[in-house]
Amino acid sequence: VLLTMTEEAGMDGAFGLQSNWLQADILINTDSEEEGEIYMGCAGGIDFTSNLHLDREAVPAGFETFKLTLKGLKGGHSGGEIHVGLGNANKLLVRFLAGHAEELDLRLIDFNGGTLRNAIPREAFATIAVAADKVDVLKSLVNTYQEILKNELAEKEKNLALLLDSVANDKAALIAKSRDTFIRLLNATPNGVIRNSDVA
Repeated sequence: VLLTMTEEAGMDGAFGLQSNWLQADILINTDSEEEGEIYMGCAGGIDFTSNLHLDREAVPAGFETFKLTLKGLKGGHSGGEIHVGLGNANKLLVRFLAGHAEELDLRLIDFNGGTLRNAIPREAFATIAVAADKVDVLKSLVNTYQEILKNELAEKEKNLALLLDSVANDKAALIAKSRDTFIRLLNATPNGVIRNSDVA
């Protein structure tokens, strides 16, 4: 029997395990949430830190600033609920930006989502600015995208909402190249189950 410690706060016990300590053809993981059950596999994840050089510039005159909020998702533990197909607020919100940033000449001022490294984000927020003559187009695209998401996630995320609220702003926005770098990185980051066990 092997017992490890601090599974939720650093995995110190597991990281301290030496590769030659266990000699067996079969190892059985009994770390189950339910008494009397034995897991035949487990979920894992990868942490990475990315340092981007992002340049900013003042938001042009005549632009209006909005807070774009995706909320109402269930969220969940990235191990316990990763197979369910729940929405990831970060991925869903950046998908909108990836699809429309260039079309709208959108200025990305801020992006926040998720609070825990091992949780599926249930909310995400982007502060954006567009020229006054593109506000109506932005509103229409947001409404359309909300309907797309509601259709895609109808069975899993019944309380999903995408909101667009006018806000004051005194911060600079990312230049177009930096905006696109950030959006591409977040959009390309793997999400959900990458591979299932070959054993049924």
